Amino acid sequence: MKKKKSKKKAKGLLLPLIIKNPFEKPYIPSRIAWSFSALKLFRKCKRKYFWRRVLRLSSKCEATPLVISGLVHLGLAKWYKSKGKMRPIAIQVTNEAMEKVEGYAAYYDQDDYDDLIATSTTVVGMLIGYSVMYKKDKGHLVIDKRTDVETWFQVNMGGFDWKGKIDLLPCTANGKQLLMEHKAVRNFNESFIEVLPLDTQITGYLFGAAEGLGRPPAQVVYNLIRKCQLRRKSNESSEDYCDRIAKDYKKRPDFYFYREKLRYNKSDLAAFEFDLRKTNQEYNRLLEDSFDPLDPREWPCSGHICKEFFRKCEFFPLCIQGLDQGTARLYTQYNEGEILDSVKKKKKKKRKK
Repeated sequence: MKKKKSKKKAKGLLLPLIIKNPFEKPYIPSRIAWSFSALKLFRKCKRKYFWRRVLRLSSKCEATPLVISGLVHLGLAKWYKSKGKMRPIAIQVTNEAMEKVEGYAAYYDQDDYDDLIATSTTVVGMLIGYSVMYKKDKGHLVIDKRTDVETWFQVNMGGFDWKGKIDLLPCTANGKQLLMEHKAVRNFNESFIEVLPLDTQITGYLFGAAEGLGRPPAQVVYNLIRKCQLRRKSNESSEDYCDRIAKDYKKRPDFYFYREKLRYNKSDLAAFEFDLRKTNQEYNRLLEDSFDPLDPREWPCSGHICKEFFRKCEFFPLCIQGLDQGTARLYTQYNEGEILDSVKKKKKKKRKK
């Protein structure tokens, strides 16, 4: 009887946020695998975590900084794996990304779309500039393209896993293990640089390299790349524009590039592990205290980040209007391999029975 009463109360709280779900149902795995992005998302806004990780939705209109950052990382990974020059690699990855964006052009605000197209063109010059600035890395560092570039790790933490992908895990000529990360930013200064040792992503990757791969880095090499602010001239071709940007990166390397070498100790990794376990405990408590963990209302919304960096959260329509046939058009549901595979296995077992 008590269970029936609690169900009535739960249903009578507010209108549900999932009104009519045209996607696959939300799914919470029996064993969670935390990544840096999932960790950051859960700590920032649990409601956003639900839309992104439990219902597995991604916006068709991706923010420009995320697109540019993805292009830079993809271009650098291909360059480190290849013996070829950067220009054709940079052009290829940019063109492929823009084809995807074109497919969702109708979902962008015109100003956001124009900004994305204009900014994406600068990536080619940015990558060419990087290849000139750090071309010695490919000759001086020992890099195995199969095991050192975009290297995945997974650490068994007991009741959960810690996983991630490291940009570069090269070694020096004398066998010293390094961890190299790249970050494309709009700007950087002394205050930005001085907080790099507190970057949770780096300590998490160090922990993953040491505990998951058995390759503890002796040093972190952090490469900051400033995004180009040059604008395209009205009579300038796309190729000429890219060349002008590349020349500017070559001409002013100290303005566009900064490399910081950082060292960490065992106490830094222990502090990361402590924070990771505390977050996992918080996640488990949320599930245990929820009447229905597949109801987004059970996941607290952090209102202070609904508008961050002068841009509304991509899931704002879902928190305001709910998920129905109308708002669903703004999103796609991504396939998170191990989650959907485990669901399929369960379905197969039921059929056999």
